Amino acid sequence: MKPYFVIFTLFFTALPAHAGFFSSVLGGVTANAITGSGGSVVSDSKLKLINAYIWDMHINGTYEDGYEYYLPYLDDSSSVSYLDTLAFAYSDNGDRDKGVELYETRILPLLRFESDEVKSALEANYKKISGATEVNYLKALTRAVEWQQENKDVDKNGSWSITEWLIVIILLISLFYNYRLLSVTRK
Repeated sequence: MKPYFVIFTLFFTALPAHAGFFSSVLGGVTANAITGSGGSVVSDSKLKLINAYIWDMHINGTYEDGYEYYLPYLDDSSSVSYLDTLAFAYSDNGDRDKGVELYETRILPLLRFESDEVKSALEANYKKISGATEVNYLKALTRAVEWQQENKDVDKNGSWSITEWLIVIILLISLFYNYRLLSVTRK
């Protein structure tokens, strides 16, 4: 279990002393670290539009200037449909390896949660992107499962991520700053 109690304790200790800059920044950083969302938040309807926009460019075979701006929004998603579109965008624009890696690390491990129809469509798309034969596909699927197991093991050992350490450091700095601020104003 991750020790969020320490983070919240430090956050709420520092909050009353200086409720301006630190509380707004640290509140957002803490919320992103806990919920796992990063970057900017895009509504589902806008994400669907972005996905349709990039997918249409894939179907037409031509990508407009500036399409790269929208790719991080798809990358932040956990939807296999959006990740599939992103993999094709990478592959179509000369970064086939990144598209294959996206499939092997983020899409293939999620296939077991999809319906048979979606699963077969995604398997066919993976074969298109990677040029995989049936034997290569099974190897990639095995690698995907191994990758997922490795990531589960990392989460199980309870180590803190860089983001969590940064939050604690910033909160400690805020606490120290607020303590000094309060000690100066009391004199």
